[in-house]
Amino acid sequence: MKTDRGKLASTLLAYAYWPIAYFGAYLALLVPNLDRWKYVPFWIVIVIGLGFAVVVVNMGRRNSTKANLLHALGIQVTLLLFLFLMAKLVMPGFKKSEPGEFGWGFPEDMIVFFLPPLIIFALAEGGRVLISRKVHR
Repeated sequence: MKTDRGKLASTLLAYAYWPIAYFGAYLALLVPNLDRWKYVPFWIVIVIGLGFAVVVVNMGRRNSTKANLLHALGIQVTLLLFLFLMAKLVMPGFKKSEPGEFGWGFPEDMIVFFLPPLIIFALAEGGRVLISRKVHR
């Protein structure tokens, strides 16, 4: 059975994107400069957000709809576990967090829980549709 290394790599990168962004960008670049900045520059937020969108679209173009849905849910669970762990370890950016506190208050908790997998699924399906259009032309 032949494995698609690109598919595996893009999927793993989608799952690991936010921990990589946290340790690579937030801790390494932002935390040391927070004393000098009054706010995080908007371009940094855009670059990190667009980077995730590109990674998810790339992952989605290599998967079926069912796989994209499962990966969207898996990425959300992985992200929530990462956020919980960072809050539990009292890492920078999470020092005011209460790990495990989830009250199902609407709309904040519901949005944080349900909106990201919908966005991830939409991006992944967008990638799949884009590649299928290229193939059918």
